[in-house]
Amino acid sequence: MAVGKVRGKLVFRRPYCDEFLDFCAQIFEDMSKCIVTGHNTLENSDKPLVLKELRKLWQKEDPDLPWEEGDYSPSNTLLVDDSPYKALRNPPQTGIFPHPYSYMNPKDNSLGPGGDRHVYLQNLAAADDVQTYVHSNPFGQPFITDSYPHWEFYSQFNV
Repeated sequence: MAVGKVRGKLVFRRPYCDEFLDFCAQIFEDMSKCIVTGHNTLENSDKPLVLKELRKLWQKEDPDLPWEEGDYSPSNTLLVDDSPYKALRNPPQTGIFPHPYSYMNPKDNSLGPGGDRHVYLQNLAAADDVQTYVHSNPFGQPFITDSYPHWEFYSQFNV
């Protein structure tokens, strides 16, 4: 059931969303920073294509970030996004790309206790190294590489 409307579009609350956000806030830090490319996505010509470049967090390029340079690295940082292209400038195995949520799936429990995303992140939090864990435990959509169908388009952002 829709919980509201935004710009004429129905908004749906994903099952277990609030509990999942509480779980994540207890274990992880949110470091959302985006880089605007000046291009739009292939899927939606009105949607800006943005990247999430983890290196900028690791090197603390923003002096207002509340940690010291070196506190974060590929071994302890994970990007979670349903758009694999956002990780084009990141090293392999530093991101997972869950499939997008669909309100049409009434059995969705991915965020709930025992749900695939919840369990994955619980296990990741206990792992010694993010890249090793992600390599051994792939999740969701694959990382974009030169074998991706739209590589010609995405390769221009893989600098």
